[in-house]
Amino acid sequence: MKKQDNKEEKKVSLMTNPGLLNLFVDDLHITMRNDGLATLGFYSLSADASYEHVKITTPVHRLRAMADLINSQLEKFDEREGEALSDDSKKGKK
Repeated sequence: MKKQDNKEEKKVSLMTNPGLLNLFVDDLHITMRNDGLATLGFYSLSADASYEHVKITTPVHRLRAMADLINSQLEKFDEREGEALSDDSKKGKK
């Protein structure tokens, strides 16, 4: 019989706010601060300027976790895209 850890994973509910605006952004600027925080600025591009929409500040360790999540999702996307391309090339061959 295995000894159970006293540490149990906390289950956190994801509470969404449907009233928030969905912003389209073209660019991201990240400023690493000396206090263990990072500030992310999200921008949209236009013909005459780049407009900042929102700034978000988060601890660097959380930003790393977010970056890992984004990278893993992009890898899954790349794999699906590769499968789709390979399926399309098979359709052309008879």
